[in-house]
Amino acid sequence: MDADMSPSAGALLREAREAKGLSEKDIADQLHITVHYVKALESDQFEKLPGLVFARGYLKSYAELVQVDKSEVISCF
Repeated sequence: MDADMSPSAGALLREAREAKGLSEKDIADQLHITVHYVKALESDQFEKLPGLVFARGYLKSYAELVQVDKSEVISCF
């Protein structure tokens, strides 16, 4: 990735999750969503989620859980 490119929303969340030593299942369990949805969020495959409104909500909740700035994540979305 070039230094001038921002990471994607999914990449920010994945890096924060890994830094905290959490698994995809840990995130899924705490957010009450499927591991499939966690994988979709982390890979920026938002079309695999029920809709953009859900994607935005999941991103905000995920960001809170791993203590990443929600506005930064949403701006990358």
